Amino acid sequence: MKIRNRVFIKDHLERDLVVILDQRATHYLFNVLRCKDGDYISLFNESTEWISRINKINSNEVEVLIEKNIKSYEKRQEITLYFSPIKKNQTELIIQKCTEIGVTHFQPVLMERTNFSSFNINRLNLIAIEAIEQSEQMRIPKIYEPIKLQELLSKDQENQVTLVCSVEENNNSIRNVVKKNNAANYSLMVGPEGDFSESEMKRIMNKESFFTISLGDTVLKSETASITAAAILKDILLND
Repeated sequence: MKIRNRVFIKDHLERDLVVILDQRATHYLFNVLRCKDGDYISLFNESTEWISRINKINSNEVEVLIEKNIKSYEKRQEITLYFSPIKKNQTELIIQKCTEIGVTHFQPVLMERTNFSSFNINRLNLIAIEAIEQSEQMRIPKIYEPIKLQELLSKDQENQVTLVCSVEENNNSIRNVVKKNNAANYSLMVGPEGDFSESEMKRIMNKESFFTISLGDTVLKSETASITAAAILKDILLND
């Protein structure tokens, strides 16, 4: 049985367990999908996924019976996105689309040209959950509070390669860097509108495991660069 309506839940799941869903899931199933008593949904946490039957549904509550396990979590290579916070809608777009692609960690970084420092993690976590539900993944990405660039650069980067997306001319591609470095995990770094400052780029390139890469011959906005780089890297890690 193929179930397309997926709902994330934090609680433990097991066969024959009756679960009362939270208000977010209730609104989604009742008002958006217009589910009815007897309909089947896929209920999942970050470990397992189950075919589940709706016993009772109304605008205030959804009661679900868990019936059959269909998937267990399989660990994948981690991808971290370091990005400078931008306008609210564009930041939300980055979280949504990069989560769908498979980014596992989001670390906002405050840089010299960062113009937006407000960051609603609760709102972004909800967007990430919806993206996981849609993209048939299980593990919710981690979204962290913003830190300064110097704090990031002072952290240990053992077994991790960081690909720095810059508008400065270079012929290095994501594929070339990945082929030359058999890293356990990869990170992407995207600067603010106007790119990294000269002093920031010097500090970044002093880090041994940081490599500048090109995303083509056009200048991309921060959100476009983030989504493009994530898609290219994920494809390489899966298929090369």
